[in-house]
Amino acid sequence: MCFAKKCVENVEREREKVPLLVPVVVFAAGCYGGVQGWLKGMTALGCLFLSFALWTKLQKSQWQYPLLLVSLFFLGLLHSKIQWFWLNMQRIKEYKMLKTLKEPLYQGIIDNFPQKKNNTHFFHLKLQAIRMGEKQVPFKEKISCRIVDLHRELYLGQAIELRAKIVLPSRKRNPAEIDYYKLTLSKRLMFELLSEGAFLTPIPQRDRTEGLLIEAVRRKIKENLTVGIPEEKLSSLLCGMIYGDVAGLDQKEAEAFKQAGAYHLFAVSGQNVGILLCMGMFLLQGIGKNRWKYAFLFIPLLLIFSAVSGNGASVVRASIACIYCTVGWALKRKVSGLNGWSVSLFAFLIYDPLSVMDISLELSYAVVLSLLLLSKPLFNLLYYPFRLDPYIPQSLAPVRKRVTDKMGKIGAILFSTSLAAWLGALPCEFFFFHSLCWIGIFNNIIAVPIAEIIVFLGSISAIGGFFSCSIAVFFNTINRFFLWALIVFIDFSAKIPSGIIALPDMKILRHPFDPWIYIAQADSGHLIVVKNQNSYWILDTLESAENEHLLAILQKDLFIPPHCPYLAFQQGQWRLGENLIEANRELNWKDDNNLDIAFKGNKDGQFYCLVNNENKKILILSYSLPSLSHLENLPCDLLIEHLLNRKKNFPRFSSFIKIYYDLSFPGINPWSLEKKSRTFKKGVWVFINKKKIQLETEN
Repeated sequence: MCFAKKCVENVEREREKVPLLVPVVVFAAGCYGGVQGWLKGMTALGCLFLSFALWTKLQKSQWQYPLLLVSLFFLGLLHSKIQWFWLNMQRIKEYKMLKTLKEPLYQGIIDNFPQKKNNTHFFHLKLQAIRMGEKQVPFKEKISCRIVDLHRELYLGQAIELRAKIVLPSRKRNPAEIDYYKLTLSKRLMFELLSEGAFLTPIPQRDRTEGLLIEAVRRKIKENLTVGIPEEKLSSLLCGMIYGDVAGLDQKEAEAFKQAGAYHLFAVSGQNVGILLCMGMFLLQGIGKNRWKYAFLFIPLLLIFSAVSGNGASVVRASIACIYCTVGWALKRKVSGLNGWSVSLFAFLIYDPLSVMDISLELSYAVVLSLLLLSKPLFNLLYYPFRLDPYIPQSLAPVRKRVTDKMGKIGAILFSTSLAAWLGALPCEFFFFHSLCWIGIFNNIIAVPIAEIIVFLGSISAIGGFFSCSIAVFFNTINRFFLWALIVFIDFSAKIPSGIIALPDMKILRHPFDPWIYIAQADSGHLIVVKNQNSYWILDTLESAENEHLLAILQKDLFIPPHCPYLAFQQGQWRLGENLIEANRELNWKDDNNLDIAFKGNKDGQFYCLVNNENKKILILSYSLPSLSHLENLPCDLLIEHLLNRKKNFPRFSSFIKIYYDLSFPGINPWSLEKKSRTFKKGVWVFINKKKIQLETEN
């Protein structure tokens, strides 16, 4: 209670010194609500006018500040909702128009650093025009591209022309999937182009000069960081930590960093930008200039570094905060970390309110806010048992007490900082990644100081290499030892069992004791998971490409154990584990907890599955029921049809799940059956208890 009281008092004191903090947080909450659709547009507009009118009338009353916050909330909500609605309507309209074009050629400029993964190139393209034969139509939009089998190098600022298939990004349909429709719209990426390398043609005369300059600086920095380091693993690690390039990072090492809770070291943020600014200030001091007064001279260096790093949310946040500090120092004004945090977030949301949906932005700002608010109270709490009596002069204290004081202070600084950052990231870990990385609290006490030394030496190499290759070689040679030390420590930490605790889907947490069935929404087949207490049963007819992706994420998110009964249709045959099941043979499976499953599948992969639990019967079909004879002979409480449309050139995500309910009473006829149905294009949960069956979709 005492610690909580101190935290509250600290927040209250900071609020008096930082008037922007609470209004900016409320404005950000409004922006988030607008994207999520908390209120209709006209309702939000009315609430904004009402709260603003009350605020102007009650300026000198105690309600002035709350009404200001309410007005800011609705202003943010309306600001983001209008942009989201406009972009979505524009996306749909332009998509319908582009689908009518015959063999268009898309011309544009590559707008980010292309990434390559498994023979596929990913990049953003800023469209300039669309060419159809001899006709060329201007078209200004930003889109994402996926190009397979491309055997040439792409770079930022390159002008290209390509023939491609245009598609809308996919929506979230199953647990742990990413809603690419919302994600791309929040990044203002309107469509996705799918193509092959043979249909891409460079247009060198239209390359963008500023993009080429940034690309040239990035390549020179990479050259400076790799010279003198013969191990590719170490040089790739150093490039990732200095400017965020993880393309060459070894996959095993990347997984080890994730398991150890230290993957954040590759997020270019305040650590990198702060070290650059400090180096510039020390240079000013060395030449006899006032480092506080003239620190703003290094603002162009910060902007270049942000562009070279890809202008991610964390590096832009840190750059804005550093610019705020340097301008304040130049004007001889006192600056505050929370004010810098507030100014950078407000600038982000005013420029682009939809960026509030960016997980990297949410994670970056949450961690920094937690550091600013909790580090000092946590330090005081942890340092208290070790510190010297304040009424005794330090020179009179015993040597043992002084050593304990120093060691306790260092330990308290490291642990309080690590714990505060972990607490800030905890909500994002829980809601977005469904995991809890407790080991990161302790690993970062050692990993972060080593990383700071690596970034400091690497920054000197990156900048010094522009003047002399010998400078880069010298500092890279020293840096090799710290890079090896970091890798050894991370590899050791990643082997600690249960370092990351997986958390189940929120829908399971809402029904912790109910048996459930999950029918996944897929295109190539069916995936059904049945769970009763500690027993799981899986039915899988997916094709290999979709199976590898969907089954893996569902096993993690639904807590499916690796060795549960697994019935699969592969290469025209049904298999239960390693055992072959004959077509049209009825299979019964029972457990000790009153779960009874009856199954029959044919040689074409079609099946019916009857799940009986808690005296409730759920019939699942992979085909449309032709008549009611099955229901008359086999009464059920719920009928589920997962139908796949296998026609060629059918729209993406054409499969759907149709559910018929209230089937347990007699006298059903074909006319009333259709009225008792609902159709879903997302995965469906069926929660079963003794009183009722509850349905929930994934969204």
